[in-house]
Amino acid sequence: SSVDIAARTDLMFASLLCGHGTDYTGAGIAIPLGHAISARFHVDNGVANAIVMPHVVRFNEEAAAAGLQKLVDAFALNADRGPATVLVDALQSILDQLGIPRRLRDIGVTRESLPDLAAISMEDWFVRDNPRRVRDAGELQQVLESAW
Repeated sequence: SSVDIAARTDLMFASLLCGHGTDYTGAGIAIPLGHAISARFHVDNGVANAIVMPHVVRFNEEAAAAGLQKLVDAFALNADRGPATVLVDALQSILDQLGIPRRLRDIGVTRESLPDLAAISMEDWFVRDNPRRVRDAGELQQVLESAW
């Protein structure tokens, strides 16, 4: 029906705007890791991103301290344990409330695939916008290992 077509069109347009928005946010390594995981293991990109995000926050903790503090302030969180720790705890709480798995193995990602996922992710241009410079695929593999 025309309502279904209009709703699908609105959804597609919203998806395009979200994708376009990430081009300007400096989203960093959560995006390429999510791309690689979701494409190879046929899981929703948002779920893959949600699982790796706490580990990406830890990876970027020193380089993104000011931005992490802005998030802590915006969400009125008590940062007595440091902004990265507080944000990771808040993210984990949200994942629990939504019933999102916390580990890559819980969505079928194999440990053996982590080196390939890291190598593929290094080729994604979003890596260049990560707050902390990513020197090689080994660093991405460490993030994946912590999420596995």
